[in-house]
Amino acid sequence: MRKLLFLLSLGFLFSLHFAFGQEMAMKKFSIKVQAPENNSKVFLIYRSFEGNELMVDSTLIKNNSFVFEGKTSGYCYGGLYIAKSLNEAKPFQAKHYGFFNFGYGETKLDWRNPKIIQVTGGDEMAKYQIASSALLDKRLAIFNSPAYRAQQQQADSLRAIADSLRADLDQQYGTKYEIIDDAHAEYIRKNPNTALSLHFIEAMIFQRQAPRWKVITPLFNMLSDSLKNTFRGKVIAGSMVNESLAPGAKYIDFGQPDKDGKIIKVSDFKGKYVLIDFWASWCGPCRAENPNLVKAYQAYKGKGFEIIGISLDDNRQKWLDAVAADGLTWPQVSDLNGIKNEAAMSYGVTSIPENYLISPEGIIIDKNLRGARLEQALQKYLKK
Repeated sequence: MRKLLFLLSLGFLFSLHFAFGQEMAMKKFSIKVQAPENNSKVFLIYRSFEGNELMVDSTLIKNNSFVFEGKTSGYCYGGLYIAKSLNEAKPFQAKHYGFFNFGYGETKLDWRNPKIIQVTGGDEMAKYQIASSALLDKRLAIFNSPAYRAQQQQADSLRAIADSLRADLDQQYGTKYEIIDDAHAEYIRKNPNTALSLHFIEAMIFQRQAPRWKVITPLFNMLSDSLKNTFRGKVIAGSMVNESLAPGAKYIDFGQPDKDGKIIKVSDFKGKYVLIDFWASWCGPCRAENPNLVKAYQAYKGKGFEIIGISLDDNRQKWLDAVAADGLTWPQVSDLNGIKNEAAMSYGVTSIPENYLISPEGIIIDKNLRGARLEQALQKYLKK
């Protein structure tokens, strides 16, 4: 009976979806694009706001331009991806990608700058832009008025006074979080062998913007070995280590297998500047940062610089596919234990991407270098 009801409900949903789909009027659209490069394949992946079906189309860029034509039931959210295949047509893997909205009629896009898509035409979108601009201009004009600016200055002045009073209150009476932590600390001292004590220490670390390590460290050291050796206990211990791994501290050596099973250690590259990079195939910000690492490695790998990538993956194939897709040619290792990666835990890694720049003498000289900061650090130390 349950199976019959399930099948009947599926039939009802299908007929409802079909009827709804029939009511939606399909109209033609045309997307004309000025492209950032020539002779490349480009994919259009889009979804209508009125429907839910994901549509995919592709074409070849010729004479620095291309056109997509089709039919849609209304406004759409789309993405353009320059890639060799549909599998690569996704953010962080496509050579260039960008997102935009479009509707019925002709929409013109200027994509000559691969980082920006400018919508310069389109019947439906033009109406939207004109209406939106007219409405917003009228409403936003108030923010440039003398009356608004005068009240804004008064509000800023009062806010500064309030901030000063709040700081005085915190100094005189302590903050709410400090009082909570002190109460929990009293419990921990009396009950060092309970799981609740471990939970309270977690809260002191991970629910505070500025953990009070001078209070936390001795409390953690009071806990029983059985609590310290739990996964959560090891994460806390790692966080304490992470706090101590500031520039000037000695690096922590470790060894993990590469794709061929060969154990690679940080100490294998003694005498070089080494960037220890923690990442994973499933980490979007990591994948977005990888092009910067590729650029840095190509520029400095022959000048006494090396990278060791430590993946927090638990799926070997996804790890290796990401290494290949992102063109990561430096040593890559993983114990495939995911977030329980032993090297990551020894460094107290609680979020990725995270990296450490190690000097030839084995001293941490900088950390969490991304984008332009990585380039600036390498220029400083390697004197390109």
